Amino acid sequence: MHFTPIVEKLPSVVPFVGPETQERARGRKFRARIGANESVFGPSPRAAAAMQQAATEVWKYCDPENHDLKQALAVLHGVGPQNIVVGEGIDGLFGYTVRLFVEPGVTVATSLGAYPTFNFHVAGYGGRLVTVPYRDDREDPKALIGLAEREAARLIFSAARERIAAIATASGLKPLPSAANFVTIDCRRDGAFARRVLSELIARDVFVRMPGVSPLDRCIRVSAGLPSDLDVFEEALPQAFGAAAM
Repeated sequence: MHFTPIVEKLPSVVPFVGPETQERARGRKFRARIGANESVFGPSPRAAAAMQQAATEVWKYCDPENHDLKQALAVLHGVGPQNIVVGEGIDGLFGYTVRLFVEPGVTVATSLGAYPTFNFHVAGYGGRLVTVPYRDDREDPKALIGLAEREAARLIFSAARERIAAIATASGLKPLPSAANFVTIDCRRDGAFARRVLSELIARDVFVRMPGVSPLDRCIRVSAGLPSDLDVFEEALPQAFGAAAM
């Protein structure tokens, strides 16, 4: 039996050595398991109870539409069920994304040091991966976008938070750490000043939001957008900040 030409050319690499594998090699257990992006608190007791209740049904094929789960998630997040994708973890979702857009020869741009299994999916589907290095120990969004434009990349692997943070920092503002699809930016003064910044951005056709309660109202909130959106934001923010400070 022969592998496909793409698989034949893939190097033999291991992206992540699991803690169990290391424990077997070491001959003892880890005392603290804090290296795999796991929640050390475990599942919610309600989730565990629901799984126990459903355990007697695991002999059946699952609903291929994941109807009940999608409906519940849609209600929880205030979106339509058509906006929900269910997968077997982030690696599975990465695989679906690459499968939708990448075929042999298609270029994908990413940063050196980005999530490694995304790269394996690209290689596994015959994509051509191009990279830029980190700059000052961080993602370099401008270099990444420039690389994507030069190489006509079909996918860029980076959500957009790093670029928003860089734009804020360049204007003397403070981006707060984010794990969501937006970045909160501390305008470093009071709520009245932040509202002036907001108004000046709106005057320049940039829609952002801000918290309405002190002390959070000294901040504005910028959602992750397309590169073209962030180009506009990058141009408008220093103008808005300067106008608000007058």
